[in-house]
Amino acid sequence: MGQSERDDLRRRIFALLAGGHATDRLGRERLINELGEDGLEVLRAVAAGRIEAPHPKLQLKAIAALGFDRTSPEASMPVLADLAERGQPRTAVQAVRALGQLSRGSQQLRDLVRDQATPPAVALAAARIVAQLGGDDVVAELEELRRRLLRLTEDERSPSILSIERAIEIARGEYVAEGGPEPIP
Repeated sequence: MGQSERDDLRRRIFALLAGGHATDRLGRERLINELGEDGLEVLRAVAAGRIEAPHPKLQLKAIAALGFDRTSPEASMPVLADLAERGQPRTAVQAVRALGQLSRGSQQLRDLVRDQATPPAVALAAARIVAQLGGDDVVAELEELRRRLLRLTEDERSPSILSIERAIEIARGEYVAEGGPEPIP
């Protein structure tokens, strides 16, 4: 691929990210996977920050788009895992959500829930996805996260505590949203 073709591909991807396409999940997945391997590689580079986006929001959109990669998810998962572990909280939360789209309940997400060094917003995003797995071990991990969050907030009614309590209920099988299980954010 020549420089002119690479530049054209970058422009096309930035236009796609900036376009705000209002499509359903399948439509978004189709748009992302139609980019092909070269396009997905550019998308990964934008998500990872190796290609600078004209606007910071476009990097977040690139991260979210990787959650729809069905062409080569094994290439997108390490990029997302690295961003989830090392990115700024907003970037890391978006990477956690995209990882959840690719692999619900992956070990990486469970590790984020357990790791005391994980920022609270990132741990909560991972917890919401991991809760879908259910099981005693997941409940125990979420309860430990609740204790850590409570030490930070000291407020039983804080949004963080209420959110983790809901995740615990989901993991126990005690909570089902009206109309069925909640979709992954």
